[in-house]
Amino acid sequence: KPNFSVKTKDDLLREKREFATRIAKRLKELRKSKLLTQEQLAFKAGYSRNVIGNFEQAVNSPTAHTLWRLAAALEVEPADFFKGI
Repeated sequence: KPNFSVKTKDDLLREKREFATRIAKRLKELRKSKLLTQEQLAFKAGYSRNVIGNFEQAVNSPTAHTLWRLAAALEVEPADFFKGI
């Protein structure tokens, strides 16, 4: 769970990276549970395979709108990305 006490800039960056890593892991779990390749998910969601790969490696973080599109492509609820993280 997030700690909302006063943080340094480094603490905030570390927290942001950790959150991105958790979302990345959850995206990969959901994709694999649907037996989809990155390419198949990318096609269904309207993105390139590289974009999906970058999300799963936490190189980039999806926006709320992108999570919504990914959820629709995976046939899950957007809230499912946050379960267990």
